[in-house]
Amino acid sequence: MTERVLIANAGVPCPGYLLDSDEQALWWDRPDPSCYARQQAGRAVFVGVFFVGIASFMVVKAIEGGSYFGALFCACFVAVGLYAMSEPLRRYFQARDVVYLLTDKRAVVADERVVKSVSIPLIKAIEVTRTAGPFADVLYFDRVVKGDENGDTFVRDGFIGITEAEAVGREMRRLQAAAP
Repeated sequence: MTERVLIANAGVPCPGYLLDSDEQALWWDRPDPSCYARQQAGRAVFVGVFFVGIASFMVVKAIEGGSYFGALFCACFVAVGLYAMSEPLRRYFQARDVVYLLTDKRAVVADERVVKSVSIPLIKAIEVTRTAGPFADVLYFDRVVKGDENGDTFVRDGFIGITEAEAVGREMRRLQAAAP
């Protein structure tokens, strides 16, 4: 039998509320906040910069033209752009509420609002990708980012910014092979 991943994460209490009665926790952790913030942040920041730039120009032109209502209207778009640009900062602080859990039956990503759980036999592919420094990602499910007239856009997601990514990926593959 292959050696199992050891779960002694000193700073992270075991999220027992996420376990079903017939499950055993094999590993749990929290993401590195900076790695978690970088995931998906590029597109949001680009859109935000675009909105702020165009809307700021429109605010200036509206004020020059004496249309204060027009300037106020365009300022709403500046606010939308600033909100989009703050995505990395919001995700950085959101990381402290995220918990990753691997059990003998499923992989779980939970935050204060949503619990995403994937049964091990239903996982199609497990990718381990290096990110920054000692951190890596274990990507094992696709999530919908946005739908448009061409269909939905999917992004690979999973355990983002963890230190034991290689061992967790190996354990997930072992569990997958042992699943009925």
